[in-house]
Amino acid sequence: MLTTGIDTKTGTNGNDTFNAALDAGVMTFSSLDAIDGGAGRDTLNLVATGALTGAAGATVQGIEIVNLTSAAAITAADVSGFAGLETLNVASGGNIAGVVAAATTDINVLNGLAGVAVNGGKNVVINNGTAGNINVGATTAAAGNVTATNSFATGTVTLAGAGALTATANDGAIAFVNGTSVDATASQAVALATRTANVAAQTAATTADAAATGDTDASGLAKVAAAAKVTALGTLATAITNATNVSADQTTALSIGLATTTALGAGAITLAEKVAIDAAFAGALSTSTAAARTAAQAVLTPLQTAATAASTAAAAADVINDATAAAAKAAADAVVTADTTKAGLVDGVNVTATTNTALASATVRGNYGAANNITDASTLSNTLTTVTLENAANTTVTGQAVTNVSATGMTGNVTVINTTVGHTENFSLSGITAGTYTPGTGATTVNITSNGSATNVLTALSAANATAINVTGTAGLNFGTLTADAAAVIDASGSSGTNTITVAAGQKYTGGSGKDTVTTGAALQTAVVDGGAGAADTLILTNNASFATTGAAKFLNFEVLRANTGTTVDVTKFTGSTFTSVVLAGNVTISGLNATQAAAISILGGAQTLDIGVAGATTVGQLDTVSIINNTAAATLASPTLAGVETLNIAAGKDITIGALTNATALTNVNVTGAGAVSITSGATALNVNSVIDASAVTGDVTLNFSGGTGNGISLKGGSGNDILTGTDVAGKGNIISGGAGNNTLTGGQADDVITAGDGNNTIVTGNGANTVTVGNGNNDITGGTGADTITAGNGINVIDAGDGDDVITVGTGYNLVTGGAGGDIITFGAHAAGVIDGIVYTADTETFQGTVVSGATALTGVDVVTGLQAGDTIALYAGVGVTAGTAVGTALISAGAVDAVAIVKGNYDAATGIFTASVSGTDSLVQWDSNGDTAAGDIESVVLVGFTGTLAAGADVLTLV
Repeated sequence: MLTTGIDTKTGTNGNDTFNAALDAGVMTFSSLDAIDGGAGRDTLNLVATGALTGAAGATVQGIEIVNLTSAAAITAADVSGFAGLETLNVASGGNIAGVVAAATTDINVLNGLAGVAVNGGKNVVINNGTAGNINVGATTAAAGNVTATNSFATGTVTLAGAGALTATANDGAIAFVNGTSVDATASQAVALATRTANVAAQTAATTADAAATGDTDASGLAKVAAAAKVTALGTLATAITNATNVSADQTTALSIGLATTTALGAGAITLAEKVAIDAAFAGALSTSTAAARTAAQAVLTPLQTAATAASTAAAAADVINDATAAAAKAAADAVVTADTTKAGLVDGVNVTATTNTALASATVRGNYGAANNITDASTLSNTLTTVTLENAANTTVTGQAVTNVSATGMTGNVTVINTTVGHTENFSLSGITAGTYTPGTGATTVNITSNGSATNVLTALSAANATAINVTGTAGLNFGTLTADAAAVIDASGSSGTNTITVAAGQKYTGGSGKDTVTTGAALQTAVVDGGAGAADTLILTNNASFATTGAAKFLNFEVLRANTGTTVDVTKFTGSTFTSVVLAGNVTISGLNATQAAAISILGGAQTLDIGVAGATTVGQLDTVSIINNTAAATLASPTLAGVETLNIAAGKDITIGALTNATALTNVNVTGAGAVSITSGATALNVNSVIDASAVTGDVTLNFSGGTGNGISLKGGSGNDILTGTDVAGKGNIISGGAGNNTLTGGQADDVITAGDGNNTIVTGNGANTVTVGNGNNDITGGTGADTITAGNGINVIDAGDGDDVITVGTGYNLVTGGAGGDIITFGAHAAGVIDGIVYTADTETFQGTVVSGATALTGVDVVTGLQAGDTIALYAGVGVTAGTAVGTALISAGAVDAVAIVKGNYDAATGIFTASVSGTDSLVQWDSNGDTAAGDIESVVLVGFTGTLAAGADVLTLV
């Protein structure tokens, strides 16, 4: 133990420890002390009060380790005269400065708190955390390696040493002086891949939160739908309180049918629930209107109760869902904010290493957003050879021997200033998503090793004097904008990744075993461009000049041909490539396609004018097919030219519109698949016999408008979406129109059409031919023409106006309202439940048999024969008949001259002869009424009800079966 006096201490042959602690706050290590550690590995524990200047005359030898500590800042601590000192460990409660050691002494500052400045020493290790900067070797550089970490937010690091210099900073700049290697790290860095993933996660979370807030996600839609159902059921309840009647016409004001049909359309009730409410109302209406309303409400109330409970549950679930989405967004925002905060730190870690004489390598990590300047300052500028960059900033490297640069996870630029003529520059890349790479004006050869899990993407490769560029590795390289010698040879044959490049006319390119994409220039290609060994190499043509005359033959071993807008391409000229597919971008004319190529044509979307020529397509007897794939973006093809092509296949992954087929006159078949919306208009096209447009495999909405087609009818097939199909309007040439399962609008022409639809809600309009219409179990609105139509509908709500002609109409068990029109119609209703009201409608006289009927004698020519009507169903008469509520209903056939008479007569109808014979034991009925309310003869209308033997009640121009 040293004292405040003069101490002379000599150690033993062992590992001795000398303690120079404070004595009453006074240093015990003083100027006349003499300490000799002797043999062994000896330690001096020296406690200072801030400076060692008071012990300037002290002598220390044979001490290998000095532990210097001070509660206060250290302002001066020169131990360079301590003979044999190997290690100096320094700790202070404040700033550390003025520390000087000999070139044989290692210096360690393991817990600097307020800045550290040391000079000399051998190997130096410094950690500083609370405040201040780190400065090593400002006057005397370290003789060995220096490692320094400054965790203080804005603390800088300046290192001077003869060996390896390693610095880590939080937000401050790093400067290196001398050193054989330098290594700089920004400690707050976040990897590029992580930042990219975090932004993507934030975008997804923001989208999800917006959907949750706007109730457009699944939970929100469920909540809105549940609330809407409650509202719609409330509206139905109000309508029930106002309902006064039942009607086969579901649009009749104040009818229970209007009330429930409205609710059905809103999705508030099912068809079965509508039937139950209608039946309850109708069953109690004979008692009173109030009783009918009460009965209907009794059916509705449990539905309202259940809907309210479901709405409450959906709202509660949506609150949780929205909170979860908001929390996820907040968490994602916090991560990106943290990344942004760290980016605001690392962008201050500018790295400078420009003063040196023996620098051989440099490494910089994580200072994206800052700037790096590394220079070989040796006499000949020829010692620095290798630079490694990881997640680093824009970097400029200067040196005549710099030939190796490795870059990982970066977006910054890398500029090598090496003017050595004829040198080779080597870039090793991984995880690069942007950046301009410049190999130096002297570089004539550039070697790029491209590795990693994804293609490395450059903004540009600026190698103006490079005559050879070689690419190897597994990741592939996107060159961005390439600047190289006009006759450069670019060899990517050693690459197995995906390479993308634009070559000039005189530049030679050889691709690798991956997918190479090569874009041509604007001038005639004179050098060979080889796609390489890959199986899907793409050649992109941008200018007709590049492949004119001899140019096309310069492109070898490409499998995919892309023609950009404005190009006119004859595929047969590309004798060195076997194209198996074609991509058309913009307005393109392409010819010479073989069957394989024509079957694999992709388009890229937008408005396109295409002229597609298949080799030999106009040759008699050759049947040709063109297949167009649209999977990129919505496309509009004005009027594609397909000379001699009989079949067009379209894969509509995205929406596609064809404005006309007037330039595809040989077409007989168009087949469409996919989830996109499809619209095809024929224009004034002369259609070929048996032409078929088949979009049955399309799940999006389909519009096929062939109203302008001439010459023949057309077969149109819709898909599972909501389709609008319009056939031709050619005399004597019928259409076959088939809608799918969606809600379709189908329109025929003037000839005999066959129209079919599925179980959606369909609107069908036929022309005046003899049409056959078949629909499923949806809610259908069917309008016929003057021909004899055959109409079959399923079990939904059907409104049918068959028009004139002897129509055959068959409907299912749902709600049906049928207007047969003029002509003798055969109408068959399916068996329907109580409360389901069917009806037939007459809009004028002579729409059924008109005239006096003699039982057993008169052939009822043109009479309507109706099967399946039952009690509660109605016959609606036209205005002017004169039938009013309370009109007496007779049971005998009406004689000529009757006024305002109504009769229902039981009997038997012979369909073979058309004769009705009255009989009290008959199984059929004949309903008659005075057609014009005057005494003129021949104004009696009759309709046969097969299988009905009840009576009827006369209302205001409505006859209700009882």
